[in-house]
Amino acid sequence: AEETSVDATPAPGPVSEPEPEPTLDDQLLLADGLTGVDTAFTVLFELWGLEYAGGDGCTQARNSGHACLIHRGSWGTLRQLDRPAILTLTDSRGDTHRVVLTALHGDHAELSIAGVSVTHAFMSVANMWFGQYTLLWKPPNGQPFALGPGSADQNVVWLRQSLAAIDARYRADPLDSDDFDVTLEQRVRDFQRDHRLDVDGLVGRQTQIIINSLLVPDGTPRLTTPRLARD
Repeated sequence: AEETSVDATPAPGPVSEPEPEPTLDDQLLLADGLTGVDTAFTVLFELWGLEYAGGDGCTQARNSGHACLIHRGSWGTLRQLDRPAILTLTDSRGDTHRVVLTALHGDHAELSIAGVSVTHAFMSVANMWFGQYTLLWKPPNGQPFALGPGSADQNVVWLRQSLAAIDARYRADPLDSDDFDVTLEQRVRDFQRDHRLDVDGLVGRQTQIIINSLLVPDGTPRLTTPRLARD
């Protein structure tokens, strides 16, 4: 009689499904108790090469020649300001968390949650964020200031020279003048219009931050690729 061969190879078992990636909400719930203001400021200060000692982060920033901008905005605002920022997120239980937005990659945001880096789509973050943010920036002379028609000091010279360095269309001669005159006001309005800022001719914090972003000061942490380098 002919012998019948038997295949001893075991039948393949069921294929195990990969574990689903944790959601942003999962990560926030897991980090409960570790996402306070102090932790967020520690991360934000480190990005600027500063050491956070606890307490009022904005006062400490001011003492080191930096300043806080605390505001509400959108993704477009954060992309335009181009600075790492503390975001206030609300989880599914209604608890708030401070996380740090450290980078923007296409339609994804890189976040630091209690010092741990994670990446999520904008939509996932937007569902938990109501626009509140805090960022650090470095005023040109180390102290926040505002400029407008009638201002007359060295900050006006900085403004004239900075606008001229960004684009010849914003040049207002003479560049060494410390007088905020009508011509300079018009150049400021042109700059604000081109960069979708409030067109009021006044140079406040947001206008100054955009100017600094375009000039890319050394040592400034950014969310996106630098757009213009100083010669």
